[in-house]
Amino acid sequence: MNIDRAKLKGLLEMDGVPPGVRDAMVEGGLDAWIPRLRRLPAWDLGSAIAILRDAATDKPTAKAMKGTTIDAPFVHHGDLTIDGNLDVVAPFFVTGKLAVSGLLRDAGPDSCVAIGGDLAVGSLFTDGSFHCANIFADGIVYGHYNDQTLECMTIKARIVIEDEHDVQHAGVKAKLHLDIDEFSQGYGDGVTAKLKRHIKPEYFKRDDDEDAELLDEVALFEAIANGKDVWVAAGKEKAGKAKLAKPAKAKPAKAKPKKPAKAKAAKRG
Repeated sequence: MNIDRAKLKGLLEMDGVPPGVRDAMVEGGLDAWIPRLRRLPAWDLGSAIAILRDAATDKPTAKAMKGTTIDAPFVHHGDLTIDGNLDVVAPFFVTGKLAVSGLLRDAGPDSCVAIGGDLAVGSLFTDGSFHCANIFADGIVYGHYNDQTLECMTIKARIVIEDEHDVQHAGVKAKLHLDIDEFSQGYGDGVTAKLKRHIKPEYFKRDDDEDAELLDEVALFEAIANGKDVWVAAGKEKAGKAKLAKPAKAKPAKAKPKKPAKAKAAKRG
């Protein structure tokens, strides 16, 4: 990826550029910038990826790859499609859109993920610094642990779970959204019952110390990575909802107006 130095200088001098981004990119090239950018919070990564995109002299290209592990700094200018799972354990920058047909997992603090466009994914498990535009997930979006942030626009998924993880979004549309307070590390009131309407029972574990049944996220995401069907069948999912629903209050019956009595015919002698 080639950079227009004069344009880069102008972009870095614009108002609103975070000081961390300016300091990381003012000297050197990509090889020097990436290790510095990895230390930035998710909300600064959005500025960094926009500056990289706008300062590039190359035209953006569409690239397709098989499922893989990113274990060295990776930068692509344009859209990227991954057929399979994507494990990210190093800095990962895509200036365009990212599509992953399977599971996308990062590994903070070694990773940082900056996507300039939308993310379309099977499921997402993140515990690192992660920035993108909108997220469209077929399955689960799971933010884990409290050291890093997932920053995005809107999230559309089957299930969204904030497990002691800072998730900054502009709105969530999901069948089930458990925010950081409601999920409460899996011990939230009614959380397991809600999850069991959607996820098969073999992906829960027993906590004998707390006498509680919890979601086993390790087993769940390992199954997802291996392409297993972890979902409760649609009919059973609806049945579970009906079973747990509160009974509707009976409405008082309206009194019907009385019809006038018919005159009885006189008996013949």
